[in-house]
Amino acid sequence: MRKIKIDENGNKICPGCQEGKPREAYYTTKGKASSRCKVCVDKQNKAWQQANPEKYEAAQREWRAENEGRTYTDVDGYTKYVGFAHPIATPSGITPYHRVVLFDKIGPGEHECHWCGKSVSWAIRFQDDYERGLVVDHVNGIKNDNRPENLVPSCQRCNTVRMVPIREALKPLCAFEGCGNKVVGKKDLCQGHHMQQYLGKELKPLRVLAYRDENGKKCKSCGTYKTWDHYYQRSSGKGYQPTCKPCMIASNRQNTLNRQAKEVAA
Repeated sequence: MRKIKIDENGNKICPGCQEGKPREAYYTTKGKASSRCKVCVDKQNKAWQQANPEKYEAAQREWRAENEGRTYTDVDGYTKYVGFAHPIATPSGITPYHRVVLFDKIGPGEHECHWCGKSVSWAIRFQDDYERGLVVDHVNGIKNDNRPENLVPSCQRCNTVRMVPIREALKPLCAFEGCGNKVVGKKDLCQGHHMQQYLGKELKPLRVLAYRDENGKKCKSCGTYKTWDHYYQRSSGKGYQPTCKPCMIASNRQNTLNRQAKEVAA
């Protein structure tokens, strides 16, 4: 039996990439985690599929036949429908379940976009026609909530524009305690803490940016809020210096004294 290696954080080390990763980074079957992480398993599977296309297609056909009408959740959290029997089924036999549910609700043919009223059709792939292809929209923005009342027909443009703020609002907060920022991508950290981790640095609270509004901002040096007339403009003419005039004068005076002291010492 192969011994499982654990890193200093208590995470299992993947024998493929040799990186310690949390449990959610591994596929789970009957409560047991896969030996390799999801990234390595996916690479391994893709390499086998490319090397054995005929065996892969045969295995896929057999699996679909055995699982006709079954649903499952993919790695992105969407529910998929398996099989070819449904009128809206894709040639691959794997169809987004929300399309199956909405088709059963409103039927075939052309329909109006729920948001802008534009005519959209099941018969047109939205990848081929951005304007007229029918896209299924989750009203509440939750991608695995496939209740018929939560699904409406939409054009691709409305679906994309509407989902940007919804997806941003649904993003979880950074896993670093007390951070409060939204995570980036599929990671569990915000952009700032992700970069700290990527660079191999110890995770620390992020520097709070200076508060500002249309009338002024907080001085980066003294931390006091002051109106714009208390700041020098940048030499480029665009924006203002990060510290207020009194702090800049005091800093320049101190730099001058330090330089004079060095000259005397020399």
